[in-house]
Amino acid sequence: MSAVWTDPDFDAAESSFYYVRVLEIPTPRWVVYDKVRLGAEIPEEAELIGQERAYTSPIWYSPKYKIRFFSGFLFIGLFVFLHAIFTLTF
Repeated sequence: MSAVWTDPDFDAAESSFYYVRVLEIPTPRWVVYDKVRLGAEIPEEAELIGQERAYTSPIWYSPKYKIRFFSGFLFIGLFVFLHAIFTLTF
């Protein structure tokens, strides 16, 4: 999965920065897998579902240094990477 985002307010004459926040699809915690596979007892206060979060490093744009930023486009492929990691660990 990937996405392309365009900043509708992008102004090449102004400095700006962009970053991506990623939320994982809620997934069962390990205690649920232990119960299913091993028949382990789960305490009532145990959290059964978790949702991981990730943040990218910022991408900076500065007209002073004439850094090209693909005309304001931000290509997002991080979710694919994170999804692959979480899928392989479960």
